[in-house]
Amino acid sequence: IYYLDYAMQSLLSPRLRHKMGEFYTPPFLTKEMAHYSYSFGDYVLDPCCGSGNFLLEIIDTILKRNETIESKIEAIDKIYGFDINPMAILMAKINILLLLGKKNSEIYSNLYNIDCLEPNNKIKGILFDLVIGSPLWYTLRDIVSVKVQKYIKNLAEELHIKPQPKNILNIEIATIFFYQCKNLYLKNGGKIFFVLSEGIINGSHASRFRNFNNLKEIIIWSFSKQIQNLFN
Repeated sequence: IYYLDYAMQSLLSPRLRHKMGEFYTPPFLTKEMAHYSYSFGDYVLDPCCGSGNFLLEIIDTILKRNETIESKIEAIDKIYGFDINPMAILMAKINILLLLGKKNSEIYSNLYNIDCLEPNNKIKGILFDLVIGSPLWYTLRDIVSVKVQKYIKNLAEELHIKPQPKNILNIEIATIFFYQCKNLYLKNGGKIFFVLSEGIINGSHASRFRNFNNLKEIIIWSFSKQIQNLFN
């Protein structure tokens, strides 16, 4: 089920992926994160789903459970993915259809080509038990558009994570995704579980992010150098 994903990765140079803030999350990591955080029947959202790796792991977990077909279909219908890139949504749909097979292909349609940071794009009436994924890894200085830079600064201010002026260009876009997705999509008592750069955990520019406003039971997985190297 990852063949198309590998093909997609090969089409984009590492330099271009870096400029886009896209880093491939290896299947063994998505599997560990999904198994650790998902409970059967949860409403799940990957707000930057890419080609669907986190969703694939969770759906695969559902399919392998000793449950009725009806229960599995109901659980899969609670799995959602957003992405601003229409090609990514297309790849995710193909990958998930390959996983489900022809028999069950009609049950999955919760993939949306939208910007998850925009409140107007929120799926009405749904809050999620689990928000999981790997948001874009780049900083304010990597954004060319002055209009978008201003938008990100204002959003960081609203989310109470805007760094001091000397660090303003180092705003990590992933921190914006983290708190905006928590505020827009996470159910009270739900879990948010993101892959983030080490600089967000250690850097002075992200100190306000680490206040973890209105969050409890903070758990951080620290990766060995061997795993870190996979993200180049």
